Amino acid sequence: MSQPNVLEAVLALHKPVKKWEPYEGAGYSFNTREEALRSGGEEDLGTVAIEAGPQYFEICEECGRIESEQLSETGEDWGYRESLWPCPTVAAIESALKESA
Repeated sequence: MSQPNVLEAVLALHKPVKKWEPYEGAGYSFNTREEALRSGGEEDLGTVAIEAGPQYFEICEECGRIESEQLSETGEDWGYRESLWPCPTVAAIESALKESA
């Protein structure tokens, strides 16, 4: 496999996906904006400003899958510790490409 094909294969796995919070800083998220809207954050009313509505952030799909599986084995909450976008894999590739240019 040539170098561009290898990079394409890695980047095809490591791509950004959106996660939606009912409001910024909610501390929990959903896969779609609609799910976040439906949740409404009612349990948080009065404790945080939620006027802005659902907010999204991006994670790496592949790193998120791996992190989620590892944490489900230990019973820990998924805090996106290792999967926020850009993930370490994409950041390393982008850095190497900049250095070689």
